[in-house]
Amino acid sequence: TFFDGNIFYPAHNTIAGSENMLAHLPVTVPAMAATANALVVLKAMAFESFVLAVLAMFLYVRHHTGNVAAALAAGAAFTLAPWRVHVVPHPQYLATQYLPLAMLGVDLWIDRRQRRGLVLLGAAIALQALACLYLGYFAIVLVPVYAAARIAACHERRLGDAAGIAGALAAGGLAVLPVALPYLYARA
Repeated sequence: TFFDGNIFYPAHNTIAGSENMLAHLPVTVPAMAATANALVVLKAMAFESFVLAVLAMFLYVRHHTGNVAAALAAGAAFTLAPWRVHVVPHPQYLATQYLPLAMLGVDLWIDRRQRRGLVLLGAAIALQALACLYLGYFAIVLVPVYAAARIAACHERRLGDAAGIAGALAAGGLAVLPVALPYLYARA
């Protein structure tokens, strides 16, 4: 099966005990096909994580401030934060780029009632978990707290806002379920 990797052969379900980093496949598969070099694949994944982190935080801050300079500074600060140096030996933890997009999805829904915000929220939650299940769990806890704080600050549409966000979070979680279940089963 998909989770029977070549590590610890002939043991079964070995990939489920590790990160699968499936959200990176659009970058890592072409890198591997072009070079057949695992180091190039790692570099491509790290580069993708840094570029998307800048872009995600840029979009989030620009939404709130409308200021391009502030958004660029926030994107650079988020991406080049000192804590990222410590996770380079564990590349799965570089993939924090989807968290700002999830929060932006919440804001687009609450501020403008844009359905694309819910789509963005669900997709960002799913991609965050597919990039790194541990970071996905963190996002599944943090984003609802952020959404609850945003909803509490609003004076109208609280129930509708909460229902939309709950639905998007559920959709994102359901999209990850086929990958998360073998992982959770292996961890148990």
